[in-house]
Amino acid sequence: MLLRVQRADGERRITVDELEEGIVTGDVLAEMPLQVEGRWRRASEWPAWGALVASPRAGLFRIWRRTQVPWVTACTLGLLLQMHLASLVLQVRGTLWPLEALTRETSGLLERGEWWRLVSYGLLHGDFGHLLSNGSGLLVAGLGLERLVGPRATLLIVLCSTVVGGAASGIMLADVPSVGISGGVFGMLGASAVLGVRYRDSIPPGSRAVFGATTLPVVVYLLYSGTQSQGVDNWCHLGGFVSGAAVGAVLRADVPAWRDWNLGATWALSVLMAVLLSFPVVIGPTLLPWTSWEADGATALRPSWWSVRVGRSGLSGYGNPDRSTTVALDTERRASPTPPAVVFEEELIDLLRVDPAATFTAAGTDEAVFHYTVDGTERELVLRVVGRGLYVTSAGVDMAVGAPLGPLLRKRVVDELVLTVPTDLKDDLAGEGSRWWKSRLQAAVARAALGQVEESRPGFAEARASGNAREVAIAELRVLASLRHPDAEPAMARALTEWPVDPSVARAVAQARSELGLPTPLPPEPPAR
Repeated sequence: MLLRVQRADGERRITVDELEEGIVTGDVLAEMPLQVEGRWRRASEWPAWGALVASPRAGLFRIWRRTQVPWVTACTLGLLLQMHLASLVLQVRGTLWPLEALTRETSGLLERGEWWRLVSYGLLHGDFGHLLSNGSGLLVAGLGLERLVGPRATLLIVLCSTVVGGAASGIMLADVPSVGISGGVFGMLGASAVLGVRYRDSIPPGSRAVFGATTLPVVVYLLYSGTQSQGVDNWCHLGGFVSGAAVGAVLRADVPAWRDWNLGATWALSVLMAVLLSFPVVIGPTLLPWTSWEADGATALRPSWWSVRVGRSGLSGYGNPDRSTTVALDTERRASPTPPAVVFEEELIDLLRVDPAATFTAAGTDEAVFHYTVDGTERELVLRVVGRGLYVTSAGVDMAVGAPLGPLLRKRVVDELVLTVPTDLKDDLAGEGSRWWKSRLQAAVARAALGQVEESRPGFAEARASGNAREVAIAELRVLASLRHPDAEPAMARALTEWPVDPSVARAVAQARSELGLPTPLPPEPPAR
């Protein structure tokens, strides 16, 4: 059936299919005269008018004909500019701490629970060039995207992409703070790519340049160029793009038929983003890489983003960027076996110089928790001391009371401490398989110095059998005396029996008795004449 329609350019004959297509695309207006079977009527009186106008496809065509202000894009650009101007003022005044509290900085996220950093870092930019590039991308991607999905969905895409991009950057570049809304811009590009493919038939040719598959070469080029440049947060870009594409796959165009769907999806994604923002406080530390850290005689784990070397009270280790939390390992050789309680008392003496009210509480035979105050901040030092013969290994975590990362640090550094061979004994112990008696002797002395007296006996016996027995006996009794071992006195007696008039043996025995706190026998009186 042919119909006649009166348009501004004259009267035309069209089919029913062309009429319905014109209603959907907006080419046929409600007040247009329409002749059906010799009778003129308004186009809105066509029986299928209401269903065709209310269809999602018709809504998609109307999107590009309506005029609206892109509030989210405009307000975001304005806020970025204002924040950059404020940062310039603060730099002139020399007060940068407000800006430092807004950057994407992993220690602030995980150790102080400053979740807002996953959003606020996008408001700051390193310089005007950085702001100009991100602002241009935001403007190009945002104008078309906000028209297609509406302001609420656009704001959600920007926020989700910024948060996910910051989280990806925090995990993969944990030791480098970052700023910039590029994660949000890449999220807009990701959403535009997905939505452009879905609605490619309804997007005008003039707007297709920022939609669909045409955005992918741009994104690939930007990611590649980022890998060739210094100071570019590619993980933030990649995380933002993936996040934006995922959100774009869930949302639909801003047409009345899909309004309820978009509202539900927006709420669901908002809850998901709130959960993501809670990760830094709840489980964030478990997602980050930890680095195996070896000190002299001990191995533990530390956060990989900690690169600041610190030292205090004989303990050396690593700390976070502001040194508010530190981990430390130390192995020390002492003149005699030292109980952990003695080390705790020594540590307390050092802390009393910092805070006269410092105290400690034993948490076991080899662990104690020290409490002290510095600059009005209550702090605690968890210290574990492990003695091995003449060697004492200390593992400590020094932090503010209630630090979110504290329990995990205590577990990774203190509880999971792995003891290794002290550096000064590695070469000596390597001689256990040697054919030279002196190398076997050095290895036996090193083994005994670690408290492994029973394991050292075969080495002493082999060295005695193939080398200088007197020198071996002196070395053995000396190390046994240093260890306060019960076999020290029998070793001295055997040495004096075998070499009763040897001055070197006598000196070694006298020194050993002195270390053991035993009285030194007087030398025999000369015979009377």
